[in-house]
Amino acid sequence: MSEQNFLLKSPDVIEGIGPERVRKLKDAGIETIADMFAARAPRVLRLLGNIGPPQVGNWFCAAALMRVEGVTPDIAEVLVDQGIRTVSKLADVGLQTLENALKTGVDAGKISAAPSIYKLADIQRDAWRAGDRGMVAGRILDDQQAPISGAHVQVGSFEMDTNGAGRYAFDSIPQGQVNIVISVPTHRPHKSRRLTVKAGKLTGLLKHKLPRTPATPFDPPTIDEFDGELIVNTARTSNKLETLPLDQFRDGTYFLVREFRSDGRARLLSLFKRRIGTTIYIQRALVAPNDMPANSQVGDVFLLTSGHLEKTNLTSADVARLKRDKWQQTRRTSTSRMIRVQAETAFTGGATNG
Repeated sequence: MSEQNFLLKSPDVIEGIGPERVRKLKDAGIETIADMFAARAPRVLRLLGNIGPPQVGNWFCAAALMRVEGVTPDIAEVLVDQGIRTVSKLADVGLQTLENALKTGVDAGKISAAPSIYKLADIQRDAWRAGDRGMVAGRILDDQQAPISGAHVQVGSFEMDTNGAGRYAFDSIPQGQVNIVISVPTHRPHKSRRLTVKAGKLTGLLKHKLPRTPATPFDPPTIDEFDGELIVNTARTSNKLETLPLDQFRDGTYFLVREFRSDGRARLLSLFKRRIGTTIYIQRALVAPNDMPANSQVGDVFLLTSGHLEKTNLTSADVARLKRDKWQQTRRTSTSRMIRVQAETAFTGGATNG
């Protein structure tokens, strides 16, 4: 499943909805395509009011076609206009018919160019695979109704972490019975739940409330390299990768550019680690192109300053040395403090005894 899941996108990616209608939907709590599917067409029609049922139906069909890899919003609009309104129809229609439909879209100026015949064959194969698969989407909140980002969600054999709004979505889950398991280190365990996934349908929008675990003396300790600690793997520790929004990282965090994705976003790996108990968390962020410094390349090291990324001349090895120097300085400071306290205690004790 792509991390840029179409279910988590705003409805404004659907051709023809427009910003004013998107604002009305958002005011009614419909912020994503998953929300739109959960609300269903009659409610969307009532909310928007000044359009007819056929247009709303076209939008829902176009959104459903976007489940298929390679179907962009403009291609989806053309397919719907040409009567290819479902994923099953897209899978079964003749390749020549599909090619002609998209050429009509080019002639009408709705798409700039039709995909090659080989690309269309790939699209049809993906549509065929999607035929017996369904969708699952939901949101995770704490007991104050605040979204929990970075919560780990597993549905069957598929997994992801929630985004900054506490949302998750899976668009290609095989139909049938699956378990959903949610885990957040700082919250009480969430009981596994059994779901029924139906082909072509959305299971959801699910809502989960996870109360924060009260702090106790028995909580596993949290260690953060940002504070001058040093975290290393041992036979007892395990690693977990979590994706967080950029605004959840502390100022002063160093990032390594690992990848530029096909959607233009960059995958940044935080060069600081965090450990809770025996789990080491390796954190990363997905950053939009306009938030990246100019002329960025894979392998660059960035510094987060006042919420913005700045390019540095450092390497990841340089940052590792900086962390080790800070750790050694912390140890020296702690040792000096301990010696001073012991000396003061001994002196005070001697004076009292005298």
